[in-house]
Amino acid sequence: IDVAFLYNYLKFEQVSSKPIRVELPNDKTRDILKVVLEPLFSEDSITFFVNHWPSRRGGLAKSNPKRFAAANRLKTELKEITTPFVVMGDFNDGAGDSSIAHVLGACNPEGKGRDCLAYDLSYLIDTSVEGTHKYHGHWNALDHMIISSSLLQANTSFNYVKGSFGIFKPEYLIQQTGKYKGYPARCLAGGRFLDGFSDHLPIKCTLVYKK
Repeated sequence: IDVAFLYNYLKFEQVSSKPIRVELPNDKTRDILKVVLEPLFSEDSITFFVNHWPSRRGGLAKSNPKRFAAANRLKTELKEITTPFVVMGDFNDGAGDSSIAHVLGACNPEGKGRDCLAYDLSYLIDTSVEGTHKYHGHWNALDHMIISSSLLQANTSFNYVKGSFGIFKPEYLIQQTGKYKGYPARCLAGGRFLDGFSDHLPIKCTLVYKK
C-alpha cells in the first residue's frame, strides 16, 4: 500500500512535496513521501515524512537489510533539513529494533543524557497492554511518530504537546466477535472483504504553532 498525506488547506499551504526513492537490490518498496507545509500567513515551515517500510516477509533476519536501507535513506534526508520535522508511518519494526533505534538513531523521549536528532514517541506505548498491531495474540507497535528535537523545545514556533501522543482506538476499529475478537478490525483478509478498516490502529499526537 502506497502512502498519502492529508492536510487542511484552510490552515496550511503546501510548499513542496516529493517522493524519496528507497533502492533495494533485486526488490522494490514504497517511496517515502516528503511534504513541507507553512501555516497560512507565515514563513515558518515544518516537514513531514510518510513511510511504509518493507515487511518482515521471509523472516526478520532476511528482511532486516531492506528496512535498514529505508532507515539509511531517511536518515540522509533528515540530516539535510533545518526545519522541524515529523516522521510517521508503518515501519514494520518496533521502537527498539535496529532499523529505528540504531540505523535511524531515534531515541526514547523519556531517556536522559543523550543528544538525539529525533525522538520516537512510540517508545511510550506499553505493548504488554496495547499496541497498533496484533500478531499471534500479542500487541506490538509497528507504527511510529518520530519528531525532531526542536519540537520538544519551548522556545520554538512548533511544539509537541506533551502527553498528547496515543493510539486512536474507538470501539468500531476493534473486532467485536469471533476468533479475532480484540484485534483491529481488518478490511481484507485472504482476498475477502471483511467490512473493517485495517489490521493496524492509527496513532495521533498534537502539535501547536505559535506565531
